Amino acid sequence: MMIDYLLVGGQVVAREGQAEPFVGTVAIAGERIVWVQQGIIDAPARQRIDCSGLIVAPGFIDIHTHSDAAFLKDSGGQSQITQGVTTEIAGNCGHSCAPCVDPILLRKHLLAVQDSTKITWRTFAEYLDVLQATRPVLNVASYVGHGTVRLAVKGTASSAADADELSAMGKYLRQALDDGAIGISTGLEYAPGMHATAVELLEAGAIAAEFDVVYASHVRNRDWLIEMGVGEALGIARTTRSKLQLSHIAPRYGAPQGAAERLLEMVRWAREDGADVGFDVIPDEWGPTKVIASLPTWALELPSDELRSLLRPGPSRARLQENAFPNWKLLADHRWDLLVLYHCGANPSYMGKTIQQIAVERQSTPWDCICDLLLEEGAEMSRLMWCGRVSSQADIDTLIRQPDCMVISDGVSVSEVGALKDLRFSPIAFSWAASFLQNYVRDQRVLGIVEAVGRLTWTPARRFRLEHRGELRAGYYADLAVFD
Repeated sequence: MMIDYLLVGGQVVAREGQAEPFVGTVAIAGERIVWVQQGIIDAPARQRIDCSGLIVAPGFIDIHTHSDAAFLKDSGGQSQITQGVTTEIAGNCGHSCAPCVDPILLRKHLLAVQDSTKITWRTFAEYLDVLQATRPVLNVASYVGHGTVRLAVKGTASSAADADELSAMGKYLRQALDDGAIGISTGLEYAPGMHATAVELLEAGAIAAEFDVVYASHVRNRDWLIEMGVGEALGIARTTRSKLQLSHIAPRYGAPQGAAERLLEMVRWAREDGADVGFDVIPDEWGPTKVIASLPTWALELPSDELRSLLRPGPSRARLQENAFPNWKLLADHRWDLLVLYHCGANPSYMGKTIQQIAVERQSTPWDCICDLLLEEGAEMSRLMWCGRVSSQADIDTLIRQPDCMVISDGVSVSEVGALKDLRFSPIAFSWAASFLQNYVRDQRVLGIVEAVGRLTWTPARRFRLEHRGELRAGYYADLAVFD
């Protein structure tokens, strides 16, 4: 067999159980690894790559992204591939591109999609066909989003699902899993997923268990009522025996002191009772969300013209501010200094400034600024994004030290050029994997290089049963990351 690529002399981090990197050689033919050997091996090859002084590792696997629609606009994945990411799992937080009953409604509720995206599909299989046709540079899998399924059955209604609606949701979920969805995700902090009852979530968890796939939960709350939010997800896993993945589980601003340790105790307790629980974390204190998610839930059910009417200056605007439990406690505590406007089509000069700074600049109150900014976005209101300093470094460190913790971006594959050059979703889109290795391995020495690579490769590959990926072994796919 002719070898296409021979990677020679790198510090090889090949597989789980390895103590330290070894100087070695990796041979690739076609899309597979032919062999991995210690030492510098010379063999005939079409291309010989000198990896001296570099780490040779499996390609990184980002199990939590929102690139579902991004690849339809730009299949290059620049922000990910330049960091060594070779596989993404999209469709997280209850938001997936399919199934689709109403393209306009779906487009409004997707987390990261441009209004110009043409939705031609209806089923999950049709969406995967459209995605495949773009030939994304990364390997891409996707959950089916519980929120998307609820949207297909109930629209934006906040009422509990009745028996017929539960049956319809179950059919959509089963069909999507038959069509190739990698699991089921929930986004219980966002409409319409936030309206789901325990009965509805137990049904989704049972279907995930039936198909033996992951049930990923963006829980209802990680600040005000963190133990209730996480406890609900653990209870569903314990009751249905589904494979629970607690998404970006780091406690947020407002959670009690020592919340990360208490969460780990809850996870251990659930596991002792037989629950299959995994979790992941964003390696950064700052996290993004839609500005519109700060409004009361009842307002999010309104038609667009009614919502715009309420947002306009006047007595009605005050009704929107009467929100006892906004999605972030930062808002309740008026920490406008910890909220940074991140994506703003109508006022790009404000991007990177705090709400406090913008309010001073506009000689307005922070709340009036928020309403005015939403109004000024017009039809693109749901695309207005901000980032909050929502997590503490100490909690993130506690979680990342856990051997089974996976590290994620919670981002979107974007680019400096092309159709996505103006899209902003996550402040760490271009840096999450690189800064994780830099901070935790090189600078702080919290983890060894083998441990850190494992959190990005074989641990998620095993969790999601990504066959022949996540390690450097003969016969495995040649997804590799070579880095300094």
